[in-house]
Amino acid sequence: MVSFLGFLKKGKDKNQNRISNNTPVNSTDSLSLSFSDAYLKINTKELENIKSISEKLTPYLNTYSNILKNLQSILNQLENDHIEVEDSRFQSVVEKSKKTVVDSLKKELVFQNYELNTINDIVSFKNKLNIMIKKFEDLSKSHKKTFNFFIQKYTSKLQSEIDNISAIYKAFDSTLNEFEVKRSSLTDVKQLLDSINAIQISKEDAEKEMKKMDISIKTTEDRIREVESQIQIIKNSNEYAKFIVLNENIESLNKEIGKFHQQLLNNFGHINRALAKYSYGLNQKDLAIINKMLNTPWEIFSDKDFSLYLNHLIKLQKELQTKRISVKDSDKTEIYLDEIIDSIYDNKKIEENLNSKYKSLLNEKLLLNIDKMESLEIEKEKQLSVLENNKNILSEMVEKINTSNENIDRLKVDFERQFKSLFGQKYSLV
Repeated sequence: MVSFLGFLKKGKDKNQNRISNNTPVNSTDSLSLSFSDAYLKINTKELENIKSISEKLTPYLNTYSNILKNLQSILNQLENDHIEVEDSRFQSVVEKSKKTVVDSLKKELVFQNYELNTINDIVSFKNKLNIMIKKFEDLSKSHKKTFNFFIQKYTSKLQSEIDNISAIYKAFDSTLNEFEVKRSSLTDVKQLLDSINAIQISKEDAEKEMKKMDISIKTTEDRIREVESQIQIIKNSNEYAKFIVLNENIESLNKEIGKFHQQLLNNFGHINRALAKYSYGLNQKDLAIINKMLNTPWEIFSDKDFSLYLNHLIKLQKELQTKRISVKDSDKTEIYLDEIIDSIYDNKKIEENLNSKYKSLLNEKLLLNIDKMESLEIEKEKQLSVLENNKNILSEMVEKINTSNENIDRLKVDFERQFKSLFGQKYSLV
């Protein structure tokens, strides 16, 4: 059997050499390092660490193979050995227990050429060792009497070999822990590199979008200037001067119409109580006539059935004169009503003249053919809104890129510091 302690010593020497090789180099020179080179160095370092741990642990495979042979020899002897039991009643029980121990342990004796090329290989082999140790512990507990009394001379031999397997397991576990510490450092550096790379890509995408937004803003500004130029051309024309005068006339006419309509409302307002009493019992059509006189009296002049309004006013006049309708200040009400009836045709002419003037001014305005002015103004407002929105977006992009640059600079400092501690040389990530 190969000396187990000998392998431990050799493993220790190799570990010391490996640590010595990783001692940082004293250098103040800074080398440029691309992202691809950084990833390559990290991956290469991880492969080197795996190779190192594999070289350190591979010798244990021969030790393990020898342990299996020893176990197989012990189990074969145990299997063929006849165990004497003082009380024959327990002979079959003891034999059965012995057979269970032998069969169970033999199942774990798998002779194969193990390779430790990857971490998964190493972890898998470590787990195999753990299963064997656990199996022996379980058998020792479940068949305690058999181990302690009936196969006692084999128990210490079996325990010795299991202890050797346990020692290999501990060596694997310790070495894996050392590797995980190193891999953790590499993982941290790689995560930093991933973060920098992700932010860098995001920043580059933002810069591309910013260039597109710049072009869009310039295009929008050009269109606004073009629209403003077209608007100015229209404003400098004789037609636009006439347009302004017509707008002023229309505005003035609207005020005149408003005053006239208010006067009509005031006139009919004086007889509203009388009309309200008069409307009691009228049908829906007649009620609509009364409501129009009270609320929009100027509309009665454009109604084809204008005579219906006048008829109701005359009927109301008779009702007041005959005292069939009585209201407060009835004398004043009759005077106001008389004035409304007397002036109704004059007011009708006034309303028609005002409407005629309004339509005439609108027609003149349409004949000027400056409709494009309104559409240009609308487009200008729309383009100004787009421009403001795009400038806000551009501002956010600039802020995002500045933040990305700050984050990249901060992460680069951490990366370069950790990278130097791993590779012994100062690098500048570019």
